[in-house]
Amino acid sequence: MDTQRSDREWSVQKVLQFIIDNCRSWRGEGMKMFTQLHFSYEQESHPEEFFIPYVWQLALSRCGFSFNPDAINLFQYHTKLKNK
Repeated sequence: MDTQRSDREWSVQKVLQFIIDNCRSWRGEGMKMFTQLHFSYEQESHPEEFFIPYVWQLALSRCGFSFNPDAINLFQYHTKLKNK
């Protein structure tokens, strides 16, 4: 490891080899075993304010569709309420 630290630049291959070498010698006997993990979800009062824009952001960035993001109005009913 000390000889590898003396090299200032690590190639992808060097990093991968370092990980492989250390994984082969790693032992998990000292790891703490968890019993049963519990998670809870607390729903916000208006979860759509997060999820709808998030899902649209994913759709715009990953689906390959060509949309004009400025032309998308996700909360049209809010706009109508503000204009009254």
